[in-house]
Amino acid sequence: MTATAELKGEPSLFTRGNRKGLFATFLSIQLLAPCWGTSAFIQGVVHSESGFEGAVTVVNEETHDDIEIVTVSVPYLGVRGTPKSGRARIFLRRNDIEMGRPFPVLFSAFYEMDMARAKKWCNRGWAVAAPHYNLNAPGPSSGDGFNSVGDGFNLNHAIVLWVRRLPFVDRAHLHLDGQSQGGYVALGIAADFLPVEAVSVDAPVINWDYNLGYLEANKVAARFPQSDHQSSPLPFLYQVIPLVNQAYGTFGSDLALDRYYDLSPLSYLDRITSPVLVVWSTADMLVPLEQATRTRLGKLDGNLFPAGYIRDFEALTRCDKARKVFDESVPADRVHWEVLPLPKNAQEFRMSMWTDKDKQPKSRPESLDLPWSSKAQWSFCLLNEGGPAPWAGHRRCIWSISPDSFVAAHKEKPFGVGLLNQAKLDHLLQRYMGRLGRPLKLADGSDANRLNYALLEKRDVVAGLLDYARMGEAYARNLIALYAKSSRHPLGATLVIAALEREKASLDHKVSASR
Repeated sequence: MTATAELKGEPSLFTRGNRKGLFATFLSIQLLAPCWGTSAFIQGVVHSESGFEGAVTVVNEETHDDIEIVTVSVPYLGVRGTPKSGRARIFLRRNDIEMGRPFPVLFSAFYEMDMARAKKWCNRGWAVAAPHYNLNAPGPSSGDGFNSVGDGFNLNHAIVLWVRRLPFVDRAHLHLDGQSQGGYVALGIAADFLPVEAVSVDAPVINWDYNLGYLEANKVAARFPQSDHQSSPLPFLYQVIPLVNQAYGTFGSDLALDRYYDLSPLSYLDRITSPVLVVWSTADMLVPLEQATRTRLGKLDGNLFPAGYIRDFEALTRCDKARKVFDESVPADRVHWEVLPLPKNAQEFRMSMWTDKDKQPKSRPESLDLPWSSKAQWSFCLLNEGGPAPWAGHRRCIWSISPDSFVAAHKEKPFGVGLLNQAKLDHLLQRYMGRLGRPLKLADGSDANRLNYALLEKRDVVAGLLDYARMGEAYARNLIALYAKSSRHPLGATLVIAALEREKASLDHKVSASR
């Protein structure tokens, strides 16, 4: 589940660069190998924390032109509840730091953010945050965090907790972006946190039961592992098949059980309340469109594919609860579909373009700002590339697309009161209490952990509820009414905003006293 590389032109959230990308298990990530000098002026803007579990420490500060990059070590609890550590980066523009503005945050879920793309969004007024993988070092700072259904999700959750407690961050304006596995993580974070202003995702995994069944079923067709990715008849698919064993090692191999449905955004769409822009291709070979729709699929030409290749949704989905697609799970009036034709002079993407710079096309298609609806919660952009092709990844053809206007509009657009509903509040209260009502099950049958340290979870939930209540009287009334209807009352029999303020002050003191 990796995008075809961005070959030339301006990078964006939806066009990934670095033609020498590293394929690691499921996807390739882009490595930053900076040779930039350390900058002194940013010191004191991002502090190391100490004195409480989960305290984040600064490990490096650098500057590149007018962009400051701070790398931090992020402690977190893994899916088995054991302490682990990963890394993250935040990118800040010098002028915005010096002017003292609160930063809205654009979080790149699961994948690194390269300097070109980070600078683009910093120049538009965002602080940009993303995980950072030290793949040259053993241990939890490298490979352990690169498992989107396991510890990788928990690490990203912890990074967002840290970003939201930075004193210069505008907590009410968090934009989530992600592609493939990163799209899955972005949707999961959108379901976990309040407030989230908007989400932009490209080919997100929304049904793990189907997607893992698809990868498992096509091992023989891809000649995995007898071949290698360049000689495989399904070269990009070949490279993501290792995710099967990675997921099975964490949650078990029985796809008929509910656990992979429970892991999937499909099971918690009611907690994703923010506006969402989704882009998907009819030809996607890694995250098949079959999990999103039954009616808008590209026609499969079986003559192109090796014997045994299959992507049929009903045949590959083993869990009964998971046998529904996205557009059967969301009311039609909440979804706006746009079908985008192939760009003029479209060129098909081939593995050779990824591996050989000289084979990259000399021209690029015209850049396209993705269309979206201001009335529907879900804007779904479908790239009409026809049927799948065995040599394709997420795309069959080369596109230059970006969600520029969607990101810009929601940076300023007021939130709707419906940003908080009963399902979202119930989950937030579970986070506050440190116990999820229906925990995921690990391969050995024990409960999986999806939360971070208790103090940090409590502080974030209280801060988020207050961020929401401060948006206006209607928001505060809705919060109080939803709390009254909830079966959980950890903040008192009735919710009083003034008491919530006092709770936040107490939690803030515990988190900030040792900075």
